[in-house]
Amino acid sequence: MENELSLERALRDQRVLVAGQDERVSPDLIDTSEFVTDDVIKLAPKGFRFPISFDRSVWPRPCDLDASAKPAASRLLELEPFHACGGLGGWRLGAALLTFSGPLASKLKEMKDYPASPPDSYRGWAMVGFDVMDHGLALSGLLNLGEVGHSVAAKTAESTSSGLNEFLLWRSSDSARRFADLMSTAVSAHAPFEVLALYLCAPNE
Repeated sequence: MENELSLERALRDQRVLVAGQDERVSPDLIDTSEFVTDDVIKLAPKGFRFPISFDRSVWPRPCDLDASAKPAASRLLELEPFHACGGLGGWRLGAALLTFSGPLASKLKEMKDYPASPPDSYRGWAMVGFDVMDHGLALSGLLNLGEVGHSVAAKTAESTSSGLNEFLLWRSSDSARRFADLMSTAVSAHAPFEVLALYLCAPNE
C-alpha cells in the first residue's frame, strides 16, 4: 500500500497521534445498502470486500446495535488503548490521526499520549488504508455525506495517482489529504475534514 504507516512508525512520529482501538461487529453484519453505491465501488479498481471506516454508522460497534444504548458524545474519546492483536477477540479497528485541523483533533494532539499504550501493544495490527472524517470525527466524508462525497471522491481519484482500495479507504495519505481538502470546501458545515490511518485486527490473526 502506498504511504503505508505502521503503528510502530506512527508511535515514533510526532506528527501522528495513535488514538486507540475499539471492537466492531463482524463484517457479515454490516448493512452496505445505505452507504455503498455502485459509483463508489467503481472507485475501487481491485474489487470490493467490505467497507471499513472509523464512522460507526458504517461499521458499528456491538453496542451500537443495542437500541437501548446511549449515543456517544465523542466517539474518539471512547477508544481503548492498543493491545497486541493476538490477545484480542473479535474484529478490532484502530486509528491514528494524521491531521489536526479541527478543535477535537487539535485538543487530542495537545493531550499527546491519549490513550497511552506500551510499544509491544502494536504487534499484529495491519494497516488497511486512510479514512477521511468530518470535524467531529463522527461522519465518513466518503460514505456518510451523500452524493457530494461520492462526487468529490471521483474527482479526487481522477486527479491523483491513488484511489480507493477493497475496503473503500484511500490507498495513499496524499489522496486522503486531497479528498479532505476538497470536502472541507464542498461541505463547509462539516469542515475541516481530518485524515486517519486505520489498522485492523481480525479474529485468529
